[in-house]
Amino acid sequence: MENLKEKIITISGVTNLNPEDKKPINFKDENGDKYVLWKTNKTGESVAYKMFKLLPYGGDGATIGIAYSEEPKTFVNNEGKEISFTQRTVVVVKKPNEVRAENQVPNTPTSTTKLATQAPRTEVDWDKVSLG
Repeated sequence: MENLKEKIITISGVTNLNPEDKKPINFKDENGDKYVLWKTNKTGESVAYKMFKLLPYGGDGATIGIAYSEEPKTFVNNEGKEISFTQRTVVVVKKPNEVRAENQVPNTPTSTTKLATQAPRTEVDWDKVSLG
């Protein structure tokens, strides 16, 4: 499989939710990028669709994590003009906290401050301290 990209999106404009229809679900993210999510694959219901079905309100307005592939596509419209676009196919739906976005850095210490260390222990002569 191609390299998958991961990101967190907020879904809008969901279409084709009818489970009887074999056509894929289409939706947009908050930036207007379009995505396609197939309901079935060669082995039956897709894993991404199973997770998508658990979202409230048919996914509209939900913030989710996704893993998707991008593929350049072209088609010729009714006027004979060639149209180029990027097809983004969602293969995994995740909780937002399960996504490691491209600009996310692994947890690393941000400071070089060292922890305090205890000084070597010495015996105190309390008689000397109290009597002066």
